[in-house]
Amino acid sequence: MPPSASARPKTLVSSGDAAPQTPSSTPAASLSISASGKYPYHDDSIGLACRLVENTLANAGLDKLIGKAVAVTRELVTISVSTGCKRHLLVEVSRKQRMLRITVRDGSRELPVWFLDGSAPLSGLALVHTLAEGDLRVEIDPDGKTMCAQLRIGQAFSLDQGAQVTIAPSSIAASDPHG
Repeated sequence: MPPSASARPKTLVSSGDAAPQTPSSTPAASLSISASGKYPYHDDSIGLACRLVENTLANAGLDKLIGKAVAVTRELVTISVSTGCKRHLLVEVSRKQRMLRITVRDGSRELPVWFLDGSAPLSGLALVHTLAEGDLRVEIDPDGKTMCAQLRIGQAFSLDQGAQVTIAPSSIAASDPHG
């Protein structure tokens, strides 16, 4: 017997920086999220892509994940914008069950560089790798590259036992509770 229309998960779809609308009668836990935006290779695109992710997650009731997801988006889009390609870049955010996927596609076939020397704060792919708890992929294809990070929904996050990362949509700071 096929499931009734009311038992099927709802899908949120968004394009650009417009805020997707969440059906008010559907709990966030049953939503399948899908939002995307095409942006030029310009610094303004970083903020637009972050707002797309922030609005999508807020409308889906995933407020606790906004800071982490915006930080991942900011880093991936910054990497793409720095390539200066003549095409657009594509940012997608989607949810399947307990995972949130953030994907950035651009027209550059150059692999991004990891900066991790131990003395500088985490940034770029090193930060994304940490926030995504290792669930990061970078793939090269004939049309450019795809960078994809997956975040677990509803799980606590810390760098290690001594230092924790506090992430807000507008800032990133590392704090050490032991002074």
